[in-house]
Amino acid sequence: MKTTAVGVDIGGTATKIALVDAGGNISNFTSINTVDILNKRDKYLEDLYSNIYQVIANTESNCVGIGVSMLGLQMEDGSGILYSSNAPGFKGFNIRSVLQKRFNMPVAVTNDLTAHALAEYHYGVGKMHKRFLSVAMGTGIGCTMILNGEPVILFGGTSGDCGRMIIDPNAKISCEMNVCGSAEALCSTRGIEHIAKKYYRENENFVARDIIIRAREGKDEIAIKVMKKVGFYLGHLLANLSVIFFPQIIAITGGTVEAGSILIEASKERFNDLVGEFHRMIGEESGTTVIDIKKAVLGSNAGIVGGTIPLL
Repeated sequence: MKTTAVGVDIGGTATKIALVDAGGNISNFTSINTVDILNKRDKYLEDLYSNIYQVIANTESNCVGIGVSMLGLQMEDGSGILYSSNAPGFKGFNIRSVLQKRFNMPVAVTNDLTAHALAEYHYGVGKMHKRFLSVAMGTGIGCTMILNGEPVILFGGTSGDCGRMIIDPNAKISCEMNVCGSAEALCSTRGIEHIAKKYYRENENFVARDIIIRAREGKDEIAIKVMKKVGFYLGHLLANLSVIFFPQIIAITGGTVEAGSILIEASKERFNDLVGEFHRMIGEESGTTVIDIKKAVLGSNAGIVGGTIPLL
């Protein structure tokens, strides 16, 4: 009988639930709209229980547990959220214990950035690499370092908060945590829209998603210019992270990476201008390859898959 686990990916806009097998394949997918409902904890949990029951009931596999990929900084004991601006109702709440009691099976709770990185390491571009760095770009910016298959955890279930790393101290924009010129201020959806205002006419207003799509399609020169600028800032961030973690490969994940090669190539150019020669010298001395920067391949299912890896 095939062994599976239930993957639960709790995000600010949706919770995605599915069965995951040992090969990273998903089935019995379902989802819950979580916009505004994460603050109504009891109602949300009833919806979550119902959907998990449905996923388990529709399989003949051996389901060995529930793996939860959860937004925000995690409590030290791995039981739930320490802090998340998108889910204040879950602050300090032991979701692991609640799910264990309800379903009578093991439950693992993982920070969402770490879950995405684990999935990409095991089933995506990180395979066969000893040192793998995943950088997520969307509403926020975050990263996770995987070393020999294990996440490097420094605080809150994460490898640190690279979104607060200063990229341009002279920038006129701050992130939501009021850090001026941070990576999140310049590379997040907020940063995309801030840059766009400089390039588009005053009466033209686009949300970040529109700009990303327009750049990917290659039909809007201004959108391309905006995303190249974001790639420039991203390359600076990756250069900073690379001399801390020394990855062999860096995967860019999240909604912003859907801009495609325009973003990736701009980040590579800036990265190589800043630290390319340094890493070439290190590579020659150590016998390792030059750091590569790639788009992650698992996409929106990475959280579901990564949350189950501690169980499978």
